[in-house]
Amino acid sequence: MKRGWKIALGCLGLSLAAFLLALWGLWAVLGRGAVVYRALGDLEVSSGNEKRAAAYYERALKRRPNDATLHAKRGDALAEAGKKAAAIREYQETARLDPESADALLAAARLHVKAEDYEAARKALEEAQKREPDSASAHLLVAQMLVAQEQYEAATEEFEEALDLGAAPRHACFELGRAYEETGQREAALKAYRRGTRDCDARCRERLAELGEPREEKDYVTEAPPSVASEREDEAMEAAGAVFVLVFMVAYMGFIAFMMLFTFASWVAAALAIWDCSRRDFPYPNTRAVWCVLIFMTRWLGALIYYIVVYRTNDPPVEQRPAG
Repeated sequence: MKRGWKIALGCLGLSLAAFLLALWGLWAVLGRGAVVYRALGDLEVSSGNEKRAAAYYERALKRRPNDATLHAKRGDALAEAGKKAAAIREYQETARLDPESADALLAAARLHVKAEDYEAARKALEEAQKREPDSASAHLLVAQMLVAQEQYEAATEEFEEALDLGAAPRHACFELGRAYEETGQREAALKAYRRGTRDCDARCRERLAELGEPREEKDYVTEAPPSVASEREDEAMEAAGAVFVLVFMVAYMGFIAFMMLFTFASWVAAALAIWDCSRRDFPYPNTRAVWCVLIFMTRWLGALIYYIVVYRTNDPPVEQRPAG
């Protein structure tokens, strides 16, 4: 094999090795595919296919088993798919991995309440309130659990505490009004229903009509709360945006890796060409200097021109140096 081909194959081999190294680095940055599977799971959730989303999150967790966010997302997907026991296990793992947050414990407690496992719900809520004592969601969930157990007086206190801590009236006022009705406090119930109508709670509006209360314009607003469909559309847009950003980042990092590879390979080719140039028997000493400067300044282009003009034609030939 001619020396020129050997040099070309050597440059190609080094370039390929650098490119594979760049790809390995990109794969490592993406968590061995975990980022990709997470984005696909988010997209499936926005499309309403929670089972496939849970499968994608499971693949991501195989690559990042200690990612609390991934466990929480898989728990949400499993809960929506009706697999409550598996969802609770994911929430418990999330709570273990993220000891500062109470969200996973609240989600698990919510599933326990739906399953009427009040003892397990109570334990989860106690731990959640230890982590976040001023959590409006925790007080709201406690109140809903007390209503389910027909402890209405205690429930009203928890509902009021949740509202004071910032819970949205449309999430609490209707149930608070019903709890007040169960304890015989009609005026307090009407006050709660009117507060709910100001936050666009249709249930409160209907209950006021059932109780024969006159409509007060100040209790109503024209702007409706966001519907479930619009929230789904927003989630779909966010997931699509996340996938676009992911694809853009992968393409951008691939471009950077290619540029690094190209630069490295150009320096290798230039170095080989300058080394060969230094061994040629040029008739004028300045010719060698000109070739070296040209190759150094232009790298790939200079090396290619040198290969065609000098190396391939072997003109001038390699300088014969005395042995020893």
